[in-house]
Amino acid sequence: MRENRTVRFYAVRILAWFFAVMFLFTAISRVTASFTVARVVVENPSPRRISHVVTADGVVEKNREFAVVCEQGLLVKTVYVLVGQRVAAGDVLAGIDMEYLKERIASVREEIHVLELTNQDAATARDKNAREAAQALARAKQDYEQIAADTDVVVARAAEKLQLAKDAYYGFEDTIKAGAEYENIFVELAAREAAMKAAQEAYDDALCDQKAAKKNAARAVEDASASQTPDHSVEAGRLQIGQKQRELDRLQELCDAGGEITAPVESVVTGISVETGQKTPDAAAVTLADLSSGMRFTAKIAKQDAGYVSAGDEATLSKNGARFTGFFIETVKSCEDGSLEVSVLLDDASFSIGETATVEISKQQAVSQTTVSRNALCQDNTAWFVYVLDKKDTVLGEQYFVRRVDVGVKDKNAGYAALEDGVLAEDTMIVSDSDRYIEAGSRVRLQTP
Repeated sequence: MRENRTVRFYAVRILAWFFAVMFLFTAISRVTASFTVARVVVENPSPRRISHVVTADGVVEKNREFAVVCEQGLLVKTVYVLVGQRVAAGDVLAGIDMEYLKERIASVREEIHVLELTNQDAATARDKNAREAAQALARAKQDYEQIAADTDVVVARAAEKLQLAKDAYYGFEDTIKAGAEYENIFVELAAREAAMKAAQEAYDDALCDQKAAKKNAARAVEDASASQTPDHSVEAGRLQIGQKQRELDRLQELCDAGGEITAPVESVVTGISVETGQKTPDAAAVTLADLSSGMRFTAKIAKQDAGYVSAGDEATLSKNGARFTGFFIETVKSCEDGSLEVSVLLDDASFSIGETATVEISKQQAVSQTTVSRNALCQDNTAWFVYVLDKKDTVLGEQYFVRRVDVGVKDKNAGYAALEDGVLAEDTMIVSDSDRYIEAGSRVRLQTP
C-alpha cells in the first residue's frame, strides 16, 4: 500500500511538472511570437463614393483683347501708360507731335490733289483712245462690207461667163443638128472646150480672191476690236483718292483730338508698341484687355487627372491663402501630350490680370459597394491584390494567416480604391497596415487598440 502511494505521488508530481513545462513553453512561445509575428490592422470592405480632387496652378488672363491703332509714321511725343496699368474710358494712352501731324495732313492733301489731276488726265486720254478705237473699228467694218460687195460682183461676172461658155460647149451638138456648117467640127469643139475651162479657172480664181479678201478684212475688224482693251486706270485712281481721303479723315480726327490716343473703354494695358521720340508702327499702338468682358483663368491639368475634368464642373480658385467659390469650368481643350487646358471666366474684382492662382476641381463618382483603403491595396507585376486573414486551429490555439486575393480596381484616389464586386465578402478581414513585412502564408496577430 505504501509503495502504491509513493508511485501515485511521483506520478502526480511528474504530471504537474509536465504541465508546468508546457505552460512555460507556451508562455515563451507567445512572448517570442510577440517579437517575431507581424501585428496587423484589418478592415472590412464597405460602400462609399470615390471622390477625386484635381488641382492645377494657372494664371489670370484677359478674356477679350483689342487693339488701339494709329496712323503709321507719326511722331510720338509722349507715352502716358505702362503695361498692366488699369485705364478708364477716355484716358490718354499716348500723344502725337502736333506740328508733325499738321505737316502730314498738308502732305496728304497735296497727294490727293495730285491724284485728282492725274485721274482727270487719265479720263481724257481714255475717252480719246475710246473714240479712236471706235472709229478704227467702224472703218474696218465698212472696208469689209465694201470688199464683200466688190468681190461679189467679180464672182457674179465670172459665174456668168462660165455659164455662157458651158452653154456654148454643151449646145454645140444642137447647133450641128440644126444644119450649121463648120469647116472643122473638131477644131470648133476644142475651141469651145478651151473657152469653158478658161471661164472655170477665172471663176475659181474669183472665188479664191474673194475668200482671201474677206479673210483679210475680217482680221482687220478683229484687230480693231482687240484694240478696244478695258482701261480701269480712272477707277483705280478713284480708289487711291478714296484711300487717301480716308487717311486724311483719320488724321484730321486725331488732330481735332489734340493728337491724343485714348482708351475707348475701361481696360488694362497689355502691350505698348510706341515709344517716345519714335514713329508709330504699322501695327497696334497699344493693346488693351476689355474689363467689361471679364477675365479668364487658365490652367493645365496633368494627363493622369484629365479623365476627371470636364466642361461645366464646379471649380474653386485660391490665392494667397484665400479661397473663392462659385466658378465653373467653361472650356476644355485637349493637348497632344494628353493633358488638358481649362479656362474659368472671372468677374470677381478680387483678381487681376497676370496674377497666379490654383484651381481645385472635386468630382464625386457613383457609390461603389466594395471599397478599401489605398493602404490595403497592393500591386506587383501581374495584378492588383489584397491580403486577407484566415483563422486556423493550431497547437498554440487559434491563429491568423495571410492569404493573397487578386482583385480588379475600378477606380481609386489618394485615400480609397473601388474594387470589382463579388470577390470579397462584407465580413472579410483585409490587412490595411502591418508593423513588418508580410506575404501570403505569413502568421500574423491582430493589433489591439
